[in-house]
Amino acid sequence: MGYALNHTGFGAFTGQPASGDAAKPGSSTKGLLHRLFIAFMNARQRQADREIDRYFVRSGRILTDSVEREMMQRTMTGNWSARG
Repeated sequence: MGYALNHTGFGAFTGQPASGDAAKPGSSTKGLLHRLFIAFMNARQRQADREIDRYFVRSGRILTDSVEREMMQRTMTGNWSARG
């Protein structure tokens, strides 16, 4: 017969605390550097989304293969102002 976990053993597999292991409400488990990194990455993502939206509007709002290729190339190289 195989081994079967009870409900308290599944926390390690789901990434969520098992019952009884939960942190106190209101306490932060993330460090300051982690929160700053996440905020920085979210700001960069919003900036990239705005740049893609601007380029899409300038291209006439028609998504062709060449427009999509140009957006991906600019996204990968970070070169949004070269032929803007």
